[in-house]
Amino acid sequence: MRDELVLRAVSVLVEDAERLDVLPWDHVIGTLNRRGLEPEEVNAVVAKLARLGIPVEREDEGGAADHDAKGRPLPALPAQMRRHRILAAEEEAALGRRIQLGFAAMERRQAGADATSVATLIEDGLRARNELVRSNLRLVAGGPRRALTWLLNGMIEDRPSERRHTTGSLVDQLVASGVSRAVAEQMASLAANHGELTSEDDLGPLGTAPTDRLLRAEREATDLALATFDGRVRVRDLLTDGVPPAMRDRYSNGYPAAIRRAGFETVELADRFPVMRAVYGFTRGGTTPGEVSLNLFSGKRGRRVYADPQQSEALMFRLDPELIRRWLNHRHHRLPEATDPRGTRAAIASAIDLPDRFNEQPGETTIGADLLTLVHTYAHRVIRQLSVFAGVDRESLGEYLLPTHGTFFVFAAARGDFVLGGLQAVFENDLKDFLDAVVDAEHRCPLDPACERNGGACHACSHLGEPVCGHFNRYLRREVLFGPAGYLGLTR
Repeated sequence: MRDELVLRAVSVLVEDAERLDVLPWDHVIGTLNRRGLEPEEVNAVVAKLARLGIPVEREDEGGAADHDAKGRPLPALPAQMRRHRILAAEEEAALGRRIQLGFAAMERRQAGADATSVATLIEDGLRARNELVRSNLRLVAGGPRRALTWLLNGMIEDRPSERRHTTGSLVDQLVASGVSRAVAEQMASLAANHGELTSEDDLGPLGTAPTDRLLRAEREATDLALATFDGRVRVRDLLTDGVPPAMRDRYSNGYPAAIRRAGFETVELADRFPVMRAVYGFTRGGTTPGEVSLNLFSGKRGRRVYADPQQSEALMFRLDPELIRRWLNHRHHRLPEATDPRGTRAAIASAIDLPDRFNEQPGETTIGADLLTLVHTYAHRVIRQLSVFAGVDRESLGEYLLPTHGTFFVFAAARGDFVLGGLQAVFENDLKDFLDAVVDAEHRCPLDPACERNGGACHACSHLGEPVCGHFNRYLRREVLFGPAGYLGLTR
């Protein structure tokens, strides 16, 4: 044990206790984690603080307020879920540090360390892990099905959890929180008898679609809900009392017209978009396929992945479902009949089998390949124009595609020369000019006709750096957007 390091840590925490009156457990763990103390040393610090009469306050797991990270009240939930707040980013980081220290203590115990000296940290790490899991379960309150119905209904509410439960969504939520299905069904039946639940949502064609298509639609809907949960700004949210008349007209008339002209149902700002960068190994042996050796990081407890979770800003672009349906019809794809936007969204999702993004087949013309190509090509077009309006390098942006729902995000990546706030500035001040440029700017390639004859996408017109493009510049063709059969031709 490094006694000098322990004493210095105790001295720092004593000063903090004098300043804060009480030492929160998360503060102690964060301070000791940054100083690189081992589990036995952490226990020694806590013991010395106790002998000095300085208590360390552990948060009561049952006393959390029923509000989200921004202080907004959350809708009523079963008591078993209400105990867990939606976590802010710093709270997630604090739980992560406690989990990490708990794992380190477990490794020490397996290596022969005194079990009593690390037992407290192991127990605390498990508590932190359970709290993180429970809070994230509540994040999507109601699970994938509730997120899917929220999306199909047009994302009218700020988040899925603001929609009233159905019997099915309540049962799914209770089961996810650890309640047996039999008890969950009894609780849901009781809630229904008291008028607390709404009727089951009709999924339309998705209700009879193959299971894998339904699961993919739910998974992408959940991803979208998580991406927008902590911060979602719509154009109508810009119409605050202090907006000058000229900007009010721009928000009320100019922005909606530009969004429709670009073929989008909506464009929104996600100001706390979650991004995680993870590294799981390294390569040796060059870059030629088959000659490269991938070496995974490992520890005493198995494989390791080093990750850096962050929050950034992003713009969400959702294509108009009716225009998607018309575009697919022009390409000789037939969808189930629908009479409203909700039914059209369900019909599109029910017909999609997405291809393997790692293995594009030349000439592939399935409905899934065509829709992925449309969404991906549009995302690249947006990134190329957005980098100009935000004043940043393209390598500073990233894409996240949800093609089943005709949606993609462009986010500020944690790399390159990027100033946070660039996307927000475009959204608040230049969205109309930016979307007009997306539609009207030059779309021909400097390398035409050679590019056009060889797929219609190359480094000069459509490709982006691989750190930006998660699909390795596959499924890209300019002709899906422009020309007589292009998507943007339908908006005129």
